[in-house]
Amino acid sequence: MKFPKKETLNILQLGLGMMLVFFAFISQAFIVETVLENRHDSDPSISKHAGYYSQTIVYGMFLFGNLLAPPVISFIGLRLAFIFGSLPYVLYMVGFLFLNSYYLYASAAFEGLMAGLLWTSVGQYLASNSNERTISRNSNMMWMLYMSSMIFGGGFLIAVFGSKPDKNISMGTTRVLYGTFASVCFVGVITLGLLRQKTPGKNAAKANHLQEMSKVIKMLQTQDHWWIAIPSAFTGIENSFTSGVYPTALSFTKNFSINTNQLMGLNVMATGTGQLCAALLFASIGKWSDRAGRWYSMWVGTVVSLICYGLITVNLPAIASYEKTYDKPLLSNPSVVIGLICGFMLGFNDCCVNTQIYALISVRYVGRTGPAFALSKFWHALFTAICMFYGSVASLYIQLAILAVGTILSSLSFTYVERKMLNQRKRLPTITIDFC
Repeated sequence: MKFPKKETLNILQLGLGMMLVFFAFISQAFIVETVLENRHDSDPSISKHAGYYSQTIVYGMFLFGNLLAPPVISFIGLRLAFIFGSLPYVLYMVGFLFLNSYYLYASAAFEGLMAGLLWTSVGQYLASNSNERTISRNSNMMWMLYMSSMIFGGGFLIAVFGSKPDKNISMGTTRVLYGTFASVCFVGVITLGLLRQKTPGKNAAKANHLQEMSKVIKMLQTQDHWWIAIPSAFTGIENSFTSGVYPTALSFTKNFSINTNQLMGLNVMATGTGQLCAALLFASIGKWSDRAGRWYSMWVGTVVSLICYGLITVNLPAIASYEKTYDKPLLSNPSVVIGLICGFMLGFNDCCVNTQIYALISVRYVGRTGPAFALSKFWHALFTAICMFYGSVASLYIQLAILAVGTILSSLSFTYVERKMLNQRKRLPTITIDFC
């Protein structure tokens, strides 16, 4: 029997750790606005839109965390970066067991700041355990494990909500949900903290955290970075819509034929299934896309997403993104089936964009993956924070129009920078690239 290589096992453990941490964070992101809006009814000290505000704070602080991550990681190392980056997710979940506005916003800020360490570490660890032939496979494999958290999370939400009538999520139910989230998340912290670390070679220079920061500044001055920043920014817009605005719109549309709390759980599963299907598809054609270019995958996601945005427009009323409503959409009544198909499509496109960005950065920025991933996540966080903020006030249809423009610009810019890189390689002699 042929056993997987050490690097493959490392990627599997990385994916498992991320799955456990984000079983909690992603699942709660789909319901947090509804949970806190329900708490507002009994405790006015909790803002009606505290869910949107807390997520805005998370991603606002994520901005600074990404900029600080490269020098901090060079100073403390990847193991501590994984631990310090993931532990605040547990602290954030614990706050929902007693719900206090001050703790909610403070823990959200701390989580966002430390998340920069986590995600930059993920990018560096993925690149250090891959080479040019395996990066597409490894990024898709890690993404499949990471996003399978949505399948389990959706199933958990359905099990908790059961066949209860469509009513407010009680404080008791909230404690069951977030107590479980915090426990599973803590196991994920341990899993990431136990990741095998590569030993530097004898001649490896000691990392200088000031040099790492200078790499970030220099990269900001390159043209290619700004082209990659466009799809990175789009992942933020899409993330805020997929995990915050869309599930809230489903919950606030009150003339569905089923319990909308259950519908949110089904939507989490549909989105996770879309993520997994896309990851499986692109993993299966990974060798072909490495040769022909990853931009084909980006355009597949763009076509899927444009169809999705059109279906959401006819299936949900415009005000459902920020207010409970019995208004009829452009269709005579909202369709559960269309709602779940749209969740699947949103997950599919999210996987398309993210996995291709990970692969492109790993190949394009050999030796500089830390700063490159940090800047990519900086733009992701900036636009997630902006969109979480306007998600509480903007019409659903306006947000869909922004997404439609964003997905087209994202694919155009990605296509330009990757084709430019491929053309440059054709003019150069063959070289061997070592990521380790």
